Amino acid sequence: MSSRWINATITNTAAAPVDKMTADTIPKTRKYLIVHNPSATASLAITLDGTTPVVNSNGITLFSGGTWVSDQYTMNGTLSMISSAASSSATIYWR
Repeated sequence: MSSRWINATITNTAAAPVDKMTADTIPKTRKYLIVHNPSATASLAITLDGTTPVVNSNGITLFSGGTWVSDQYTMNGTLSMISSAASSSATIYWR
């Protein structure tokens, strides 16, 4: 199984994260996932099943500087993200 770090721009419109440099995406099936929010001000929301994330409502919300790790379960679904700001970044590792 391959693995990869990506650095994605996350906007205030929900979408699957895409690497800024290579346009790589996250596969629908993954065993390990790290999502880091490097923003000093923006929050990010994440869903793992393709539903629309909403900050502080639907999915997992990462506040500024937050990191979320899932290393126990195989996740089968589209990763979708949204930012509370017009544009911010996310650093994501998957395996």
